[in-house]
Amino acid sequence: MSQIDSLTGYLQQALSETLETIIFAEPEAYNTESAVPEKLDRYIHVRIESTFPFKSVLHLLLPFEKIAEITAMSAESMDDVPESLVLDTVSELANTISGRWMALSIPGDEEFGLTLPECRFYENGSLPVSETASTRIFSFALEADTCFAILQLAG
Repeated sequence: MSQIDSLTGYLQQALSETLETIIFAEPEAYNTESAVPEKLDRYIHVRIESTFPFKSVLHLLLPFEKIAEITAMSAESMDDVPESLVLDTVSELANTISGRWMALSIPGDEEFGLTLPECRFYENGSLPVSETASTRIFSFALEADTCFAILQLAG
């Protein structure tokens, strides 16, 4: 199994464990994609880099409304959740997912480096990547919503 395929498996495991633990919803139906759809309405794009022991970039595309719903559940009595709080929720999820992913990916207690998550609204067409020898793209269902993950290994 190639390094990128192994890392993708660990990423899917980290997504499942983290989302089930934090939001009580397990991602379903991991599907390999050849590219990110050109048009996604109201999605949040989060980007995190691993800096060592290997270099990679992880992108997650998550539907704003789903994350707003999750945020409202934990914020008690918030009918209208501010966008900034939704972006904070995505950052925390991404931090937890990427930390778990790295812990699964490297042996023992080896240290690893991650950048802080960069969160913003997804601009259609801003991730013109396709699957290559060093890039994997997959979608997964989070209840009725479709999410995307892109993993790029740096050479």
